[in-house]
Amino acid sequence: MLPTGSGKSLCFLLPSLVLKGVTLVVVPLLSLLQDQIKRLEKVNLRAGVIRGGQSSREREQIFAHLRKGDMVLLYATPEALLSSSIKKSLKDLRIAHLVVDEAHCISEWGPGFRPDYLKIGQVAEELKIPLLSAFTATASERVLADIRKALFGGRMVSRVIDTPDRPNISYTVLPVISTARALSRLVKEEKKPILVFSRTRKGAEACARYLIERIPEEKVLFYHAGLDQNERNNVEAWFMDSDSVILTATSAYGMGIDKADIRTIIHVDLPRSVESYLQQSGRGGRDGKPARSILFYSIPDARDLLAGIDGNKGHSILERERCRQIVEYAGGFNLGEEEWPRAEQCRRTKLLSILGKEEVACSGCDVCSGEAVTVPEGFTEILSLVKRYKRLFTVRELDMILAGRRNSDSLSRGFDRLDGFGILKKWDDIAIEMAVSAMVRAGRLTVVERVFRRYRVTLGKGFRSFSGNKARSTS
Repeated sequence: MLPTGSGKSLCFLLPSLVLKGVTLVVVPLLSLLQDQIKRLEKVNLRAGVIRGGQSSREREQIFAHLRKGDMVLLYATPEALLSSSIKKSLKDLRIAHLVVDEAHCISEWGPGFRPDYLKIGQVAEELKIPLLSAFTATASERVLADIRKALFGGRMVSRVIDTPDRPNISYTVLPVISTARALSRLVKEEKKPILVFSRTRKGAEACARYLIERIPEEKVLFYHAGLDQNERNNVEAWFMDSDSVILTATSAYGMGIDKADIRTIIHVDLPRSVESYLQQSGRGGRDGKPARSILFYSIPDARDLLAGIDGNKGHSILERERCRQIVEYAGGFNLGEEEWPRAEQCRRTKLLSILGKEEVACSGCDVCSGEAVTVPEGFTEILSLVKRYKRLFTVRELDMILAGRRNSDSLSRGFDRLDGFGILKKWDDIAIEMAVSAMVRAGRLTVVERVFRRYRVTLGKGFRSFSGNKARSTS
């Protein structure tokens, strides 16, 4: 286990040149596979690839080169490796070394999502492969135990472990009620290239489209596994060759992609584990220069993550534990209390402690620098306005007042004369709607029926003694 960017690939690529036989490398994603192949081509090192969509003739040509010794490297996904026809062809080769790259996926994806991961060790025994190695950048002792059980049958193995800490990456957790507002502000302020991670394909596309619409001068594309091969190749090439751009992506872009100069990583959603967070954050600063990792924390998102993992019986106890760890790291579990979660412990120390690693001196985080944000932007302003005018306005009317919309509807009702009119006039409509909706979902605000099914906004339970008073008229 070595940190991202420390040269793990060299640990199996270099031996492949001297071992007598083929080095078989199992990778989790086609994007990772393609990135590694491109890098090998640059140094004139030939490698075969087994993936879906290949004809039998294409595969036979690959195995012919391997038998002749023209190639010493063969890449495959776990699913391809388990194919009966592929296993039959592999038996005719002399496999000297089986490598499992990004081995934490065995624990993270194997139990429910990709069960073929759990069968790789069986394949190694069936093919009588003499040397088996697993590589990862981030893994707790529980994850390492899962890897040892699945790959090595629980046998004792040699472990080479370094701290997963990347000193050149500074960690920040940003509480938000409007992902749109926070993202649009940060892409203007932070250094580029910027890589934005979302948990879902829909989220990655939505982030890109929002930025393109709201900040047309920025160069933005999205990337996920749902794109066809040509689209993925074009996006990868565009991002690799650009230095002032923004890419929104799912974890499909996260593993093993080696763009050295990414300066900022933003997670608009909580990832599913601390391991995933560190691995994806590790895409930044691979050239050794400073980089920032910024994690958004919103109460609705934390609840959605926990509800999704707890409500699905296909998830293991370990998967549930990892989700809870990332929520605890970001903001804790006091999701219904009035006080917003406050950070008191160094981000780096907390991340390492969750992984069971020793504390190191902090080389950069928002807590240690005294810059940690404790209340989301816009939170106090919205709460103060609602306290002043409890049960008077609908959600739509509240949005109009916050935005300071001077249309016939708002002017005829005298909204422009209210204290607090336009308090968020620098925000766009989507950002304001997202903020009010998030505060309702989080219980900070509540919508009650007043008369004739007119649903009005008031303070949520536990916030009715709220004393904030920051709303001011900007008319």
